[in-house]
Amino acid sequence: MQAIRQSLGASSQAIGNLDYKTATIDHMATLIHDISQQTNLLALNAAIEATRAGDSGQGFAVVAKEIRRLSDEVKQGTAEIQQSVADLMQTLKQTSTTVQAGHSQVVLHRQGIDNALNALNAVSHQVDHIALAVADLKRTKEISHSMGEVSAVVANLSCMAQELQGLVSQFRW
Repeated sequence: MQAIRQSLGASSQAIGNLDYKTATIDHMATLIHDISQQTNLLALNAAIEATRAGDSGQGFAVVAKEIRRLSDEVKQGTAEIQQSVADLMQTLKQTSTTVQAGHSQVVLHRQGIDNALNALNAVSHQVDHIALAVADLKRTKEISHSMGEVSAVVANLSCMAQELQGLVSQFRW
């Protein structure tokens, strides 16, 4: 249980590291998205200036159009990255919740195991007391049996003493 608890703690720490790195990636994607927006505005301004320049600005208009197209592709790519990062962050939160629930279950089961061990130790202690009591009872029975034998011997001796007294009384003059 201790090893599982340590493993869950390490998993939780790894999830925290992944969450931090994912947030960093999200920040970078947001920065790239913002640059894409600014590039798009610059391309639009360049296209307006090329239109004002007339025929001499036609080449510049083609470049501005291509910059705008690239800016739109970057914008779309960063949106996909941000969505993937958001999905990853949601998965990390779910995983973190699951790991924390697992950790709580391990702690709960550990307490149950400790309680069971304490109860088992108490039962073992009681069994030891019962074994001692049974041994004492066995000795008591043995003593009682011996006392019965002693009592029979004493009764026999008493009979013999009476017989002997009867015989001795016959020899008195």
